[in-house]
Amino acid sequence: LGRHSNIYEEPRHVITNLAKMELVEFKDNREKAVCCGGGGGLMSAFRELAEQIAFNKLKQLSKLNVSKLVTACPFCELNFREAIRRHNMQIEILDIVETLI
Repeated sequence: LGRHSNIYEEPRHVITNLAKMELVEFKDNREKAVCCGGGGGLMSAFRELAEQIAFNKLKQLSKLNVSKLVTACPFCELNFREAIRRHNMQIEILDIVETLI
């Protein structure tokens, strides 16, 4: 939502006000957010590289002591899910819509 549509506050509003979750963000967020490696065809063409990029981002989360990662991007969800599975990490990944259930 942010990278191409410049929508930053609305998803954060959903997470904090509607889903009643505490928001903890990556160091680089909003306009400075770094791709997880899942987009732009990278995941299809260079699977291992895409997963390594996702894993590097997930390592940042482990330092923040979070248990869930919320995204609105299906490519991020797939790429993070695979990195979590391969590295046996204890982070749950949710589509932003799932936070409302």
